[in-house]
This record gives sequence, structure tokens and C-alpha cells, in this order.
Amino acid sequence: MDEDLEVQTVKSTTIHKNWAHDKYQRSPFDIALLKLEHKCSHATPKLLSDHFTLTTGQALTAAGWGAGSQGPALGGPIFGSLKLERQEYICAKRCNASALWNGAVPDERLVCGLNDGRKSSCIVDSGCPLLLMDAPGYDVASGRPIFDFVVGINVDGAPCGQPARPDMYIDIREHSDWIRKNCGDRVEL
Repeated sequence: MDEDLEVQTVKSTTIHKNWAHDKYQRSPFDIALLKLEHKCSHATPKLLSDHFTLTTGQALTAAGWGAGSQGPALGGPIFGSLKLERQEYICAKRCNASALWNGAVPDERLVCGLNDGRKSSCIVDSGCPLLLMDAPGYDVASGRPIFDFVVGINVDGAPCGQPARPDMYIDIREHSDWIRKNCGDRVEL
């Protein structure tokens, strides 16, 4: 087992009261908070606060357990190791443009990320984070995790590798009040 891997159990879950119980994936309220049994021993990203402005084209990082563009190896695990992928931030208005989702992004509280290949991601799964990371020269290993921020939580996207189909994320800044209310001073915004 990987020495850096830390397995935690969940003590309790708080689900947003407006969670889309009908399994509608593109709801900006499909968000939950997990309280862990123990404090994480690794540096964890802060939540991007509502006073921080992102601009379309800004470099972000998506994290996910997906198999990648080559798919899983025959006989190998479907979900192997955590992977990181550089993505560009795209606001909902631009993501809804005819060249991208053509009006299919239902809410301004959702944002998008598009990878360097200009295709839908093959590593991102629902619930995966979109991060603003301290990664000088896009080298995550040389960055400092104390300067990392969660920007969004993945809620939908096109099947792996589709051209011009950004992944959709809940904009975490839209939920900062709800997070503060449910976490108090235990979360850094």
C-alpha cells in the first residue's frame, strides 16, 4: 500500500437540503459534507472563497481516479491511482456557448473545466475536485499544498474524450455560507 495514502472512515454526512434526489446530475446543489473520524494528517486544500475572482482560461487542476484516455489495462483495476489533469476554467456563460455545451449548462452556479486536449476528461468522475493549486511551472510536486484551493466539485461531463465538451463543476464559492453554517470555524475559506 502507498505510504502517502491515508484511509479514513466517515463519522457523519450533511447533505444539502436542495440535493436533487431525482438523480439529476447537473444540479448546483448536489453537494455534501463528510465529517471524518480523525483529522487528516496531510495538508488539505482550503475552499476558494467567494471574494476570489476566477477568469476564463485560468489554469486549474482536476483530480480523479478514472482510467485515463487509454482506458484500464486488460485484467487491471478500473480505478488505479489518483491522477491530475490540467484544465482551463470556463465560466457558465462561456461554457454554454454554441461551440461548447450549446446551452446545456442549466445554472450559473456551475462552472466548467476543459483539458489541454480540448476534450472531456477521462480521469474525472462525479464528486472529483477542481483545484487551484500551487504548482510552479505546472509541477505539482514543487508546489506547497498550504496554498491549494478547492474551486469546484464535478457533477457531470461528456463521455471520455469527446471534443469540445468541458467537465461541469459546482462552483464551491456559491456554497460558502452553507459550508460555514455546517462546519463553523473548522473549515478554512
